[in-house]
Amino acid sequence: MFDQIFVKFYAPLCNYVAKIVLDETLAEDIVQELFITLWEKDELDKVQNIEAYLLRAAKFKSIDNLRKMKRTATIIPIEEGIHNLTTSENISDDHDIEPMFAYLMAQLPQKTKEAFELSRIDGLSYKEIAEIQGLSVKTIENQIGNALKILRTSIKNVPTFLTLIFLK
Repeated sequence: MFDQIFVKFYAPLCNYVAKIVLDETLAEDIVQELFITLWEKDELDKVQNIEAYLLRAAKFKSIDNLRKMKRTATIIPIEEGIHNLTTSENISDDHDIEPMFAYLMAQLPQKTKEAFELSRIDGLSYKEIAEIQGLSVKTIENQIGNALKILRTSIKNVPTFLTLIFLK
């Protein structure tokens, strides 16, 4: 069971945490620590919604890590143009949306994800995407439609408390 959970959630959690801590290597360390803790406690069978549990735990581990970094960092004056590290007290809801979106996007099939990003993020037309990927326009329409369907379903499956936190 643990192996399946690790395989399914490791990469999406790394994407999610990376958007919070703004460092991919640190994100991997945090997610690895999370899974080590889960392995040592061996209580996953008691968790009803593993995805919600992992998201919440990853977010709190990330915030804790940022707090530790802030305590040990040398604070540089703001007038020099460098801001202090973010703490949980000033993480706004806007900062929560991007990590959640990265987490959900990481769960899309690769071709579907690429088509969706080209359409919604890069602003390309379906015809342009079809030319880039060497597929028909209808296939691109289906992929983007599937991406939207998967994302909507994923958002609906996120528990209400996470929806309020991440999708305000």
